[in-house]
Amino acid sequence: MADRADTTDSAKAARLDGPPAISSAPGPAGFDMGARLRDIRERFGLSQRALAARADVTNGMISLIEKNASSPSVATLKKVLDVFPMSLAEFFETGQRERPAIF
Repeated sequence: MADRADTTDSAKAARLDGPPAISSAPGPAGFDMGARLRDIRERFGLSQRALAARADVTNGMISLIEKNASSPSVATLKKVLDVFPMSLAEFFETGQRERPAIF
């Protein structure tokens, strides 16, 4: 009976802890979407609230994206980037373009 109680207590603890945390690690190929958005926002002199208001999203969404705690949909990211003179392709550009080999 003690084993059943231990298992039940563990299950309760797991439910109380909630879902596993979302990784804050940068995405594929080391691209850090949150840092990129924060850098662009700060270069344009906007607060998270101001960017959110202009993009018609919540400031919480901007905060979560910048902390890499949430991955926005393409539609949401486009709404945010429409505030800046920047395309999705430009946002994801890393500046490390491969140069064609010249022989």
